[in-house]
Amino acid sequence: MNFTTEEINFICIVSGKTREETLDNVFDVMLDIDDEDMKNIAESVIGKLDGMTEAEYAEYNFADNYTD
Repeated sequence: MNFTTEEINFICIVSGKTREETLDNVFDVMLDIDDEDMKNIAESVIGKLDGMTEAEYAEYNFADNYTD
């Protein structure tokens, strides 16, 4: 799965121990997002995480790809 830098950074902020927990966190923070670009990033992350298995999520080290 290919993630953009913005998506990786977003995931690092909301990441959980599992893919499902991360998805739940994305849905939780979406309620507070007013910026349309951030909403688009969150929606893209949801789509990509939905397309992954838990095993694929566990193998992907988002923190190593985080950009300040």
